[in-house]
Amino acid sequence: MAIYLDEDMIGTDANMIAFPHLLLCMGVVVVMQDGSLIGAHFTTPQTEQSLLHGMRRSILGNGSGMDQLYCMANLAEHIHKFGGLDINGKAEALGFAGQGYVADFGVFKPTDGTYAQVTTNGAGHRATVRCKLNEHMVYAYGAGVHVLKAFNKSTTLATGESFSRNRLAAASTHTLGAASPDLNTPFLKPVTIS
Repeated sequence: MAIYLDEDMIGTDANMIAFPHLLLCMGVVVVMQDGSLIGAHFTTPQTEQSLLHGMRRSILGNGSGMDQLYCMANLAEHIHKFGGLDINGKAEALGFAGQGYVADFGVFKPTDGTYAQVTTNGAGHRATVRCKLNEHMVYAYGAGVHVLKAFNKSTTLATGESFSRNRLAAASTHTLGAASPDLNTPFLKPVTIS
């Protein structure tokens, strides 16, 4: 199964946690040592401490210990503009030390937010992180075929890789870090937290 977390929600699942709409928010997921997932959808600094407390209670209730931490957001919006804690602040509040990953959706320049999901691959294995821009869609009709288009905008990543929002938004999800075995991509970076 899967669980979908909207604003200021905490949840657990044995397989997948998804965040339907991250615009100013941060999705946080902990992979537990039993392979299960515990996550929360953080919005504003005013609700952050209560969510961290609730997440910590769920982590302690699980009892197996934390294995990995994933934080996904448009970092410039969530941290710098709205004052949310970064991965180190959230890790400290959760009592986490170990391997963490940060996905910065800001490189995609989202205007309508980003859908994100984390699927567990078991403890000791990096989870699969996928995202999809929530861009407005325009429907065109011709010769009985429905053609799906997003606003046409292209982006070039720091790696020199270029992608079109049309392809990303309309046709597929994008697996973060999959093309790079060392995960050194502009939007999914490993962070060792001590």
